Amino acid sequence: MPLDMQNCLDHMRGGSVNVDGTVYRIGEDGVARGVAEKDAAVLAQNKSAWRILKTSVNVVERKPARSAKVQEVEISPMPMEIDPEEWPDPTEEMDLEYLQRMADAYQVSYVARTTKARLIRDIMQAMYP
Repeated sequence: MPLDMQNCLDHMRGGSVNVDGTVYRIGEDGVARGVAEKDAAVLAQNKSAWRILKTSVNVVERKPARSAKVQEVEISPMPMEIDPEEWPDPTEEMDLEYLQRMADAYQVSYVARTTKARLIRDIMQAMYP
């Protein structure tokens, strides 16, 4: 099952990573989507740069003229889509991924290194202008 991998290095955003001949594009959000499990295991060895995300994706694979494979990804909606008015107030006890999904729902900008406290503050400002 393909996995999504979060890269924590700002300079990698919008770039790509090559794992044993397979090239994965890293989005502007720092996420490489549709990474094969064996390749994700290789990336995850660098704990300071990569972490596995819990999302679902459908992967469509194509071979370009060159020898490297390119992964094209169609992103499925998160299974827990909630209308912005139905989100609870954010708290420190909430998982960072959950807070990031809340931030996305309220169109709050953040980077991979944004702290929980900062996310909570910014989400609260967006919820209660």
